[in-house]
Amino acid sequence: MRITARLVFALCLAVVVVVGGFTALQIRQERAGLERDLQRRAALLAEGLKEAVGPVLGVGGRSTAPVERILKRFGRPNQIVAVYDQIANPIAVVPDDARPRVAALPEVIESLSTSAVRQGFRVLGGRAVFVYATPLDRSERTIGAGFQRQTFVVSLGLGEGD
Repeated sequence: MRITARLVFALCLAVVVVVGGFTALQIRQERAGLERDLQRRAALLAEGLKEAVGPVLGVGGRSTAPVERILKRFGRPNQIVAVYDQIANPIAVVPDDARPRVAALPEVIESLSTSAVRQGFRVLGGRAVFVYATPLDRSERTIGAGFQRQTFVVSLGLGEGD
């Protein structure tokens, strides 16, 4: 009887360890897949914004209304989309209440100084977000950077679901 109980306990423990290990591996793979998808979607959004916002920034003086209209068209409720000037000050931000949260992000400053794409996860307002900053080049001169924020679902622990 004693040997049977130890054998059953050992078998149950082995099953729990194998199931736990496999679950952890699946979670890691799913998380990596979601991150790749998020990076791809952010890059597509940024490229579309570069094409739409680039020509508008050179026209119309200091008015940001055309840029904000374009950002509203591209943005979603769970995203913050912003366009910055050469010194990393936000020109236009959608939604409007997000302006204090996106001022002087390190990824934007780095993107402007190196004229290269910078991306990564950052905590903004207590939530983990993905930041994708890309320079808006026009005539070999950097004129600003675009920023896109997207949260993950709660189950991954990277942010609150929207």
